Amino acid sequence: MQRRRIPVNLVMFVAVLATSIPFLANPVQGIALDRMGGGDRYDTAALLAHRVAAEGRAGTTILLTTGENFPDALSAGGWRGDAAIVLTRRGSIPASSLEVLSESWVRDVFVIGGPNVIDETVVNRVRQLGKTVTRLWGENRFGTSVEVSKATNTSGSSTKIWIAPGNSFVDQLIAAAAARRTDGAFLIVPESGVLSNSTAEEIRRVASSGAELHVVDHRAALAQLTIAGLKRIGYSGDPYQIALDTQSRTGTTVVASGENWPDALGGTRLVDSNRGMVLTRRACSPSNVSSRLRSVSRLVVLGGPAALSSASVRGDGCPGTPPPVWVTPEPKSNIRLSVGMTRSLEYLAARAHLLHQPGQTVTARITGGTGTCTLQSTLVRGSSPGVCLVEIRVAGVSRVLTLEVVSAPQRSSTDHPGPGVLDLKPVYIRFTDSPDLQRDTNGQIASFVQGISDFVASQHPGFALRVDTTGGVPDVQHILVPMTTQQFFTRWQAETDRMRAGMGPLGDILIEMGFDPGIKGFYGTNSLGQKIDLIERIYVGIVEAPRGPYRSPNSNIDGGCGSSSGNAFVVYFVRELDGTDCTTGQKLPMTYNGSRTDWIGFDAFRLLVDLLNGNRDCDSTILSRYAVPLNDRPSSITSPHDPIGYPYAVGTRYPRILDPFRRFYFRIGSGPFVGDPCTDLIYSPYLTEWTSTDVHQDRVPGRATDDMPDDVTGPQVRVLYVLPSDAPDHQWDINGFLHETAASANEWLFANGGRSVRFDTYRERLDVGFVRLPVAESELWFRPDGTKCSPNEMCPDPRRLMSLLDEMGATSAGKIHVIVWGGQLMPASIRNVGCAGAMPDKKAVFMSPMLRFPLSNHMGCLTSAVTGVPTSQNSLGLVMIHEIFHVFGGVDNRAPDADGGFHIGNDPTDLMGGSAGLVRLDPRRRNYWGHGRSDLLDLSKDPHLVRGPSTLERPTPLVIPRSWWMDYPQQWNPLRAL
Repeated sequence: MQRRRIPVNLVMFVAVLATSIPFLANPVQGIALDRMGGGDRYDTAALLAHRVAAEGRAGTTILLTTGENFPDALSAGGWRGDAAIVLTRRGSIPASSLEVLSESWVRDVFVIGGPNVIDETVVNRVRQLGKTVTRLWGENRFGTSVEVSKATNTSGSSTKIWIAPGNSFVDQLIAAAAARRTDGAFLIVPESGVLSNSTAEEIRRVASSGAELHVVDHRAALAQLTIAGLKRIGYSGDPYQIALDTQSRTGTTVVASGENWPDALGGTRLVDSNRGMVLTRRACSPSNVSSRLRSVSRLVVLGGPAALSSASVRGDGCPGTPPPVWVTPEPKSNIRLSVGMTRSLEYLAARAHLLHQPGQTVTARITGGTGTCTLQSTLVRGSSPGVCLVEIRVAGVSRVLTLEVVSAPQRSSTDHPGPGVLDLKPVYIRFTDSPDLQRDTNGQIASFVQGISDFVASQHPGFALRVDTTGGVPDVQHILVPMTTQQFFTRWQAETDRMRAGMGPLGDILIEMGFDPGIKGFYGTNSLGQKIDLIERIYVGIVEAPRGPYRSPNSNIDGGCGSSSGNAFVVYFVRELDGTDCTTGQKLPMTYNGSRTDWIGFDAFRLLVDLLNGNRDCDSTILSRYAVPLNDRPSSITSPHDPIGYPYAVGTRYPRILDPFRRFYFRIGSGPFVGDPCTDLIYSPYLTEWTSTDVHQDRVPGRATDDMPDDVTGPQVRVLYVLPSDAPDHQWDINGFLHETAASANEWLFANGGRSVRFDTYRERLDVGFVRLPVAESELWFRPDGTKCSPNEMCPDPRRLMSLLDEMGATSAGKIHVIVWGGQLMPASIRNVGCAGAMPDKKAVFMSPMLRFPLSNHMGCLTSAVTGVPTSQNSLGLVMIHEIFHVFGGVDNRAPDADGGFHIGNDPTDLMGGSAGLVRLDPRRRNYWGHGRSDLLDLSKDPHLVRGPSTLERPTPLVIPRSWWMDYPQQWNPLRAL
């Protein structure tokens, strides 16, 4: 329906009338109220301009500013003399604005901003009205602010100079109103606080002797400013309170929205020494503002009910105050061990990011919690429950780690609840006549199995082998085999082919007892051609018995002590043939200690193969390389430093290094196997982040698990931060990372397309829903049918995640959802799949910011979370917009430059193409944005977009404490881009 235009003379009459006669429907008894609001921001600005002129505050001057974005527009707030403000679009003048510009009292029009902000066609249209037009602009928003100041401030005329950061419109509104009230100057500066030469010179030019510099910076984002001869008076904290502090306390108060800028900008022209301006919220009033609104005799309200509700003007208070959430909290160490359990100093040095290469000397000392833990050579051992502080030192650099020691676990003959897949399962295996040395509860097996993982962590910092845990410590299961040791030997000897296998029939027996690692009843040597890539977990532990007769690779008959393995079983027999304890004389120590002595965990070659078995469709590759004679195996004998090399063949040499030549099986850097997930152990899904644990503290201030009340109505895009049950919490939902990602991308979209995405917000912040799934990361690396993912598919499957979220009730009806995955994709998958995708039929987007290429420990998704404005390289935020556009429909395949797959095919810089270099938004306006064709999909018209700037205010930059890097090194942390 066409909006009816109000005649100019009637507008003037209403504006003048409003200065003296209050409306009949006053929100508060006894307080006169004038509300001035039009159909949109342009109409409201026009009404305000007439009001300013009627009060004799305009002279003959109009300031013509953009109504589409605040950076250049708010520079108009620094105009010191008489003038009214009128808003325009970039390429055309709205009818209500044109009516004001056509008034006879208007002679001089100052256009605030350059041609990229207000097009020359607009300037020419104003000239056609017979007005004198002058454009004021600089190379950026700060330069424009200086030019406006030069035009209106005489040298040495200001006793007060008001400064605000250029990226906060609320600070600029407060400062502009305060400058107007105190007859001071107003300038904006970069958030860095580093003044340009032109800004510093302008301050010196306009400042009178003894001038005061007032800095309005409610987020305390600006650096300390040092300007000779000026006194700095800072305003930081609650912006609504600052607005009160900087305005006069007289009977009449101008009320404007602090959540948007156009109405308040025009309202600054109504402010003088006797009339201040108060900012408030759209739906309610902060408590300090509420009391102020109830204490005045007259309110001049800027904007209609959609901008400021009756409840807000009435002074109805807002429920609570959102907590400050822009600072990343100090992380707590989740290094946990039970009483009697050990962790190696090499592992702790790797966790402290002090270990740069294997074999470095590591020293330590207890600095707190004496008696809770003890140092034993190259190990730290849990002694009693409590917290222990250990200072780790490598090459003269030290760092203190916090270790939590918990009580020794009770014996358990069952596997505690957990995923039970793609992990090392600690076991203590006994026969009916075996002695019980309680190795499952005294920390010995926990140390043995955790030591295997610790060794890998020292070789590949940032990752470790996933160990089945309960309460953050290894979940050791006691298995009592229902036969005597002699019965076991008898069965061993009856199966002569088992002479070639170090475990004898133990694997068959365990499978018969129900301990199936995922090979579905198959057991045997690889040479039998069985499907070894079906293995889902690896049982690792101690057998309280001797090993039976075993023919070693050099044809000697061995038995008694030693490690043995079969598919998915790696065990250490800890009894001599005569029944004595193998560990009495420290023969083959079971605890990884980083020392020059040998360690039983090194002699676990089968473990290596089984770790590779974690990748589906690798069966034929593994068989061709490992089901061959010893001398033909490409990775079994590589170097005397290699712990999986057989000592009798190559000897041993310290330091022990996995694949020291980096070409056979670990972190392969050259040769034909580079990037092969069936050869390089680094692609094994058994590897996980070393901060992963089953112990989490997800209840964090500021976190929301429910969809909070919406700030706005209409179709919206909701962001969910989703974690598997065992993934570490990066707190992206509350530390500003996702808010900054969405806000900066929205600013880019508005700068380039005049639209922004209507994100789901709560109290001006991105309303991010936190979801901790009841499913572990490794479980999601399986297809819905229970089979393992293959290296060429994305795991977890985004559609499976959406189903889980729907089942949990975590999704909101009618909204598009952006799933931000806080876990990682299956490592073997990342060669061929990206880190984001759209599901248009599900109205959802999937994004994985923490995608890493295991070989380089590199976050392979994107290099920056923040989008530059108005131009930018690709970023996490632009990927989000790209995928949201696919949910809208993507590029119509009938578009001139479409590639048939809902993308742009001939422009790699296009947002919907390759997003290479400086990303562009349909620059020719003929494919998907503003093309004006009725036969093609126009994404700019989608109802999830709003015609205006983003409602997401850019937050204060994240403050990341030094200790953050203790768990998340800079090269792996997506927050580094901030």
